Amino acid sequence: MDRNIVAALVEMAIFLEFTGEDQLDPDASIQALEQLGATLQAAPDGVKRELVEGIALIAGNYGDAADFVSELPVNLGLV
Repeated sequence: MDRNIVAALVEMAIFLEFTGEDQLDPDASIQALEQLGATLQAAPDGVKRELVEGIALIAGNYGDAADFVSELPVNLGLV
């Protein structure tokens, strides 16, 4: 899977998780993350596998958010 696509999904998830409630309604953030997970869960198994592998490859690039990124496949229901 293209690394830029994986990074875009990861960065959207980071934005939704870590943006303060003064900038983004927490309920809207949770809803968006749940919708992201539901949409990705509907992808073919091969695509999900590639996404999980891609996330693992780039997780270390996200500093303080690396643990969050590493846990994304489980939290989004991809594994």
